[in-house]
Amino acid sequence: MPLSLQNSPFLSLQNAILRRSGGTVLTDVNWTVDYGQQWALTGPTGSGKTTLLEAVAGKIPLGGGTLRYGFFEREKPYGPAPAIDSPWEAIAYVPAGTAFTRLSNTPDRYYQQRFHSMDSDDFPTTRDFLLGTDGVGEEPAPAAKAQQLDRLAGLLRIGPLLGREVVKLSNGETKRVLITKALLQSPRLLLLDNPFTGLDAAARQLLRDCLADLIGSGIHLVLATVPGEIPPGITHVLRLGGGRAEALTREAFGEMATDPVVPPADESSLPASLPLPVEAPAFRIAVRMNGVNVQYGGVTILEDVHWTVAAGEKWALLGPNGSGKSTLLSLINGDNPQAYANDIVLFDRKKGSGESVWEIKRKIGYVSPELHAYYPKSATLFEAVASGFGDTVHLQGELPARQAETVAAYLHGLGLEALREAPLWRLSAGEVRLALVARALVKAPPLLILDEPCQGLDESYGRRIRTLLESTCTHPGQTMIYVTHYPAEIPGCVTQVLRLEAGRVRERRPETGERETGGGVPLQPGGET
Repeated sequence: MPLSLQNSPFLSLQNAILRRSGGTVLTDVNWTVDYGQQWALTGPTGSGKTTLLEAVAGKIPLGGGTLRYGFFEREKPYGPAPAIDSPWEAIAYVPAGTAFTRLSNTPDRYYQQRFHSMDSDDFPTTRDFLLGTDGVGEEPAPAAKAQQLDRLAGLLRIGPLLGREVVKLSNGETKRVLITKALLQSPRLLLLDNPFTGLDAAARQLLRDCLADLIGSGIHLVLATVPGEIPPGITHVLRLGGGRAEALTREAFGEMATDPVVPPADESSLPASLPLPVEAPAFRIAVRMNGVNVQYGGVTILEDVHWTVAAGEKWALLGPNGSGKSTLLSLINGDNPQAYANDIVLFDRKKGSGESVWEIKRKIGYVSPELHAYYPKSATLFEAVASGFGDTVHLQGELPARQAETVAAYLHGLGLEALREAPLWRLSAGEVRLALVARALVKAPPLLILDEPCQGLDESYGRRIRTLLESTCTHPGQTMIYVTHYPAEIPGCVTQVLRLEAGRVRERRPETGERETGGGVPLQPGGET
C-alpha cells in the first residue's frame, strides 16, 4: 500500500460546497475525520446538518470540492478479497424521519393508516422489516442475521415490537427500530440525524449506552444533534452556522457558550400580525373521555382512560414511548375509528351523534412528528402551511386573498419567506417542523393539539415557537394539549398534566411547580418524560 494511503484519514472533505433547494447551504467546507475520532454536528435549524450527512451518505452530490472515503481507498485495492464494491455499502444512514412501504407495493398512504386495523395489515411486521422479508412466500433470513437481530433487539429493547406492524409503532419506537436496521448492516460508518428526538428519557439513556458500546466496537460515528444531547464518546464537534463549518475538539466546544444563532425574524411583531382564537368558545367541554379502551389484535393500547379538557384549559400530555399518547390524540382528532366504540364527547357533542370528521377537524390545529411524511413530494412550504385551512395534506384550489396573507405573515414571522416555494423534501427537518407548526396555527383553531412541536428545532427556533404559543394562549378561548419528552419545552401557560404509562392514566393533576427559565415546567414527581 502506498505511504500516502497509509496516512490517509478515515474520511475527508476539501473545499466542499453543499447545495439544497437551489441555494448554497455550506461553502468551503474542510473537514477531516481521522481513525478513532467520533463526531457530532451542531448548528441552528437550517444550517446544513442534514445536508452534510446526506452528502457523506452519497444521497446528494457535492456542488463543488471533493469528498474522499479513506477507509475504502485504503482497503479495496489492496485487500485479498474486497468485501465491498463501494464506500456506501459500509455506511449506514438513519434520517430524522421515514416512510414505510406497504407489502402490496401500492403507493397510496394516508396519515390515519396506523389506526385502521385492516389497512395496517398491509405493512410488514417489525421483524420482517428488519430482516428484509415480508413473511409471505419469501426465503427466511440467514440464521446469522436473525441471531444478530436478536442481540440488537435486546440491546435497544425492541423485542416486544418485533411482532407488531411497523405502521403501528410510535415515533420513539420507530426511531429505535431504524437504528437497529442500520446496525444490522454492520457499517464502518454510522450517520445519525437527530437520533435523540422523539425518545423518552429512558430511551435516550439507552441510546447513549448503546452508542458507547458501538464506539468501543470500532464503528465510526457522526451524528447531528443539539449541544445538550452530545453523547459520551464523541471526541470532536463540527459547528455549522452562517454557511460555514468549524471543526473543534470536544473540550474546545464545551468552553463555548452556544451554537451560533441566526435570528429568524422580528419576534415582537409576529403575534400582532396573526389571527386570534375566538374570545368565547361555542363549547364548554373540548374533550371528555369516559372509560376509554382501545385494542389492536388483542393488545391493549389504552385502558379505562377518564379525562376531561374544559374550554380554555392548557394541558401537558406526558408519558414514555409507546404509552398510548398518539392513540389518545387520534381519538380526538377524528383519525381513529375506535373513537365511535367509546364514550367520548368532543366540543359538547357525543362522538358518533351525527357530526362529520371535518366538523371536528375545523376546530383543531394539529401537528405531529409523522405528519410531514404524508405530504406529496412536490408540495411547497407555502402549500404545506396553507393546507391547514382545509385540514388536509393537499392545498385545495386557489387560496382566498385573506388566507394567503395570513400564510405570508406566518412565513415572515418564522423567518421562512426565502423558502416559500421550496419543496418540502429539499428542506431540513427543522424547517419542515416550523412549517407544520404554522399549519396548525394558521386558521386560529379553538383547540391546539401539538405533538412534540419543537422536535428537531434548535433552541432559538424552539423558543420562538414557545413565545408564539404563549401569546396565543393569553386569549381565553384557546384550549391546548401539548406533548413532549423535554420539560423545558412546555410553555408556561400549561396548567394541567395528564401522564400515561402502558395505556393507563398514572397521574392527573394541576401543574403547580416553579417555572424554569424560558417558560419550562419542571415535572414533579417523575422528572423527565
